[in-house]
Amino acid sequence: DMMEELQIYRDSYNLTGKVYASMPEMERMHRFTIGSKMLDASLDMFKWIILANNTRIKDERLKYLDEFISNFEKLRVFLRICSDFKLIKMNTLADLFILTDSISKQTNGWRNATTRM
Repeated sequence: DMMEELQIYRDSYNLTGKVYASMPEMERMHRFTIGSKMLDASLDMFKWIILANNTRIKDERLKYLDEFISNFEKLRVFLRICSDFKLIKMNTLADLFILTDSISKQTNGWRNATTRM
């Protein structure tokens, strides 16, 4: 699959897997509130990656990348909350933050390259 060749897709897939795997670490209440919102946000990222990758129209791609960034930032806020309130183990959070940092850099690069199209 062409999508799986994209590093941002692979990193997003790994991030989603780690978010899902981290849910049992959370207390029940947090799992069904913030945990499910984190999983939804991480799954929604794929829609925007696929749409951005499938269009060659600059304005459309920028719109999809901006939607991705908005959605991704929401996920990052959830992760900060998990960190601040110690809802997830620190080593799990460290893995998640490494992936979000990588995805953020790739998104910025993709958006800057699109802007220059």
